[in-house]
Amino acid sequence: MTDAAGLRALAERVERAEGADRDLDGAVASVVLPNVESYDGDWWWGPHDDAPLHVPAYTASLDDAVSLVPEGKVWCLFGVGYGNNPRSEAYVEDDDADYPGGAATPALALTAAALRARAAMMEGKR
Repeated sequence: MTDAAGLRALAERVERAEGADRDLDGAVASVVLPNVESYDGDWWWGPHDDAPLHVPAYTASLDDAVSLVPEGKVWCLFGVGYGNNPRSEAYVEDDDADYPGGAATPALALTAAALRARAAMMEGKR
């Protein structure tokens, strides 16, 4: 299990990505799903007794990124930047704090924000 500092470091890696990245998906999955493994050039997870399932595409799919938002938290996305420098910002929020993410795409931004929210929860900060 990754500690809170590891989750924050992973959020920073996600923010530096320029687009979807299956290796980042695998790294994210390894902290939220059981039995994550890589073979055949892709990432899989699940109990070893069952057929493996594809790791969600957190860095490519907004639907998959939303699944990382901790229960009870709300989230929002903003498009910032313009022209040749588009950028997205996301926030995962509760009554006491908000956890930001800023990246090249909405899925990356929300993935980073959700990882920061999870890190705060691990530290007992809600």
